[in-house]
Amino acid sequence: MTTYTPTLAAGFTIQAKAAGAADVFLYGEIGGGGVRAADFMRELTAIKASRINLYLNSPGGAAHDGIAMYNALRRHPARVRAVVDGIAASAASVVAMAGDTVVMARGSSLLIHDAWGVTIGNADEHGHMLADLDRLSDQLADIYAARAGGSREQWRDRMRVETTYTAEEAILAGLADEIEVVPANAYTTGKIFALSSTYQHGAPTATTIEELNPDTIALIRQLQLDENDPEVRRRFVAASTASAIASQPETSPADQITADEVDIARRLGLDLHDAATRRNWIAARAGRTT
Repeated sequence: MTTYTPTLAAGFTIQAKAAGAADVFLYGEIGGGGVRAADFMRELTAIKASRINLYLNSPGGAAHDGIAMYNALRRHPARVRAVVDGIAASAASVVAMAGDTVVMARGSSLLIHDAWGVTIGNADEHGHMLADLDRLSDQLADIYAARAGGSREQWRDRMRVETTYTAEEAILAGLADEIEVVPANAYTTGKIFALSSTYQHGAPTATTIEELNPDTIALIRQLQLDENDPEVRRRFVAASTASAIASQPETSPADQITADEVDIARRLGLDLHDAATRRNWIAARAGRTT
């Protein structure tokens, strides 16, 4: 295995693997004193592997550097698998969108927000900055929409309130495809649960919104998604099913509630210690009503 450490790129490492793949670790700020787009581009073009595993844990940084990295990855002939190990925030979330497949590791997050900046000057100069930021935010929204669907304005609405997505929520929103789970008792063996459009086996489907449990509908609305969109409903059912599979041993009873589910429910204002709520949650997870 060969390791390259790019110049002036703290938190950026490339490892060339023998099996035709290269691991790229973007673990730092984007732009500024962190990983600059020019350094990233130079090292990326040197990769001849057919597959790139891009691992992300970044607070973001300079938006234009992030966009440049996104386009460089999209342009590269290798198939890119982007894995969010910790957080892909701001510009880093844009870089993550370059993956042919976007994977959320357990406990990881995506954060999106409107572009922001600082201006010193007169009213005209502040006005120019306002227009520039609005235009840049539209461009970022278009990148999210290109991956997840929806309109520019829908994504701007989510960006304006600075939205953070958990692994499950990122999948429901269409920003990610899979959840990667590394079992605590076998840390070196990862499991991948695909929730793309090809994930059909074992995932029950709903034909009408009335078939979904009220808690399911509440979750869809909490994520600012269209509850009448069949694709949104399919994503929820697939994500719920895969999350349950990933979190439980194969011998677990069907009504077992995991710590992750308790945390998700708590953020939605639901108490899974309540018998009725617990029963409804299990029904929603299975894609049916009680």
